[in-house]
Amino acid sequence: MRRAPAGSVALIFAGGSLARGAVWACDVAGTLEVYSDIDLYVVVEDPSFVAAVQAAARRAIAEVEAGREPGVLFLRGVDVGVYTREDLRAQPVRPGTADLGTNHLVLYGDPGRLPGMLPAPEEMDGVEALYLLENRAWDAWRPPRGDASRERLRRVLSLKLDLDIAVAHMIVAGAGVASITNPAPALRAPATFAIDEDVRAAGVRAIDARCDPGALADLEENGESPLQRVGRAWLALAPWPLDAPGADAAALFAARCAQGRRLANARQWVRTAGCAGVAKPRALLAVWRCSARSPRSVLRLHPLAQVLLRGDALEVHAANARRVTAALGFGLGTLDERVRAAHAAIS
Repeated sequence: MRRAPAGSVALIFAGGSLARGAVWACDVAGTLEVYSDIDLYVVVEDPSFVAAVQAAARRAIAEVEAGREPGVLFLRGVDVGVYTREDLRAQPVRPGTADLGTNHLVLYGDPGRLPGMLPAPEEMDGVEALYLLENRAWDAWRPPRGDASRERLRRVLSLKLDLDIAVAHMIVAGAGVASITNPAPALRAPATFAIDEDVRAAGVRAIDARCDPGALADLEENGESPLQRVGRAWLALAPWPLDAPGADAAALFAARCAQGRRLANARQWVRTAGCAGVAKPRALLAVWRCSARSPRSVLRLHPLAQVLLRGDALEVHAANARRVTAALGFGLGTLDERVRAAHAAIS
């Protein structure tokens, strides 16, 4: 608030695990290590303030991530979204946002203003299971390595991946919003949803291990990398929301990337390029070569492509990724480095 223009902010509130009282954290020798990412929502009074408040948020995050808060180490950082009222109401129903109406922590502003700004809870679309797994694939692609704190974070992310895989199965099985946002009771009652028993048991183990330093130290690796685990889950679940029973990985990728839907992909490309700061004339020149598949999906699916695609299918994906990243202005470095930079720029 010290950095934002006077009168620009209507509300600041937290959602996600912080609002639910389910943060993954542990006190280690007097320092609170926070393994969950912190989701903050900033609602501006007027759309004209968005850019200035976003800049203020970036400066604040940089200070937090520099470790200047004594006794607290945010190992996943802080994610601050800046919204107009209309943008906030338009948020899709997803595992991280579906319960904002009941689980939120107002940090600034009048709490009484918040209910009218939030989307109404609805049934969750099965495709949200894929979004959830695709987001986790980014965590799993380059697991954190380094000092003891980073090693504990890596183990937490491995446990949380098991929980999110279980939640993804619940979404596809048709679980209600309440069960998806608070999965523990449903996962502890095997008869509630018809999901794989090993998946359910791994989810329960993750819930039991939250904030348990012993569990973090004793976590056993099963020989399968986190990215392979999330890839296997994605491949098992994708045929149902994509309505593609029996499809192989290449066909599922093509369906997920809306292959052939040129008009929709072209519109998405123009919006995506704008998010990355590409001038509209330059974006329009690249429409044809960047609209064979959804540009956002091509970037988002890149980590999964590394474990699910082979041969020609992998090369098709790589060619699309090269075109999209180059047109967004990320033409230097390896393809992985370019995708990482481009994905960060549009996220």
